[in-house]
Amino acid sequence: MNDKIVGLIGIGICAILLFGVFMAVNKQPALSGVNSAPGGEQRLNTVSVTGSAEEKVAPDQAVLRLSVMSENPTAKNAEEINSRAIDTVMKALKEKGISEKNIVTEYYNLYPYQDYNPKMGTMENKGFRAQHTLRVTVHDVAKAGEILDAAINAGVTNVDSVSFSLSDDKEKVLREQLVGQAAAKARERATLLVEALGEKVGKVVSVNEAGYASPIYYARDTMALKAEAAGAPNAIPDLNPDDVTVSVQINVEFAIE
Repeated sequence: MNDKIVGLIGIGICAILLFGVFMAVNKQPALSGVNSAPGGEQRLNTVSVTGSAEEKVAPDQAVLRLSVMSENPTAKNAEEINSRAIDTVMKALKEKGISEKNIVTEYYNLYPYQDYNPKMGTMENKGFRAQHTLRVTVHDVAKAGEILDAAINAGVTNVDSVSFSLSDDKEKVLREQLVGQAAAKARERATLLVEALGEKVGKVVSVNEAGYASPIYYARDTMALKAEAAGAPNAIPDLNPDDVTVSVQINVEFAIE
């Protein structure tokens, strides 16, 4: 065999051997049964549980949404009439101890309106309507009915809604209490599960708040309340609210030692 050919064969065999060595050195073993967290870190064996807590509490604030609507053939007069009427309502509210910061304009509109003329079979322009809606926050729930009655007698034409809820301060305190209770229940549950398997609960791996409910209780039909007040001017609407149920839920992941 030609020396040149023998040399080429030798070079080829060496190349094949070197390639095999390279592949053997760089081959990575497959991971089996190991969880990897973001960043490549291996995670411990863990247990995930949910803890929840709830409590029934009496609402400590009422929110009244009260409207005054005025009509007039001209936009200017409708606006002026409505402005005087809303001023009277606001004065009555302040006389009942509602501070100005708790009386907020939530909606205002001035628009033309029409009525149907059955004789002509057509819609006819009737003039303009002005509507001003106030959101009134009452921090003394026991006086909500009395304040609503005063507002209606002062000129409120529509009670849009009456709702009861928790003030921000009370809600914050209650939420912190319930979160603590929910966390304790989560650890209790994890301990029960893990110790039943002969292991021990370790440190917290992750935690998140799964849900928080801060309900609002609505008073009964507000149009009926207005009708009551109109039919018996001296009668104060009955606005005794039910308790509301506040709930917290958290998800916790614990390491298993």
